[in-house]
Amino acid sequence: MKNLIKVTRFYPLGVAIELLEGPMTGSKFFNYYTPNKNKTGVTVVGDFKSPMINDETHLRQAVLSFLEQAFNEDNAYLKTMV
Repeated sequence: MKNLIKVTRFYPLGVAIELLEGPMTGSKFFNYYTPNKNKTGVTVVGDFKSPMINDETHLRQAVLSFLEQAFNEDNAYLKTMV
């Protein structure tokens, strides 16, 4: 499925993301980072929408799945850099 994403970096605070095309078109959210001992905490805040999902419960499940996939992909990439 085609996705078009606009990313604006606010180093070192976080990242603003706007989903321009795809199943979550119109969603905007911000990931901000906080130190947590020898790790980094990530908090996500935003407004999630979908032209394809009109049920709030299903939208929530889709957002959590999307964020989990992004986390897993980022985590796998970071492990290759160690």
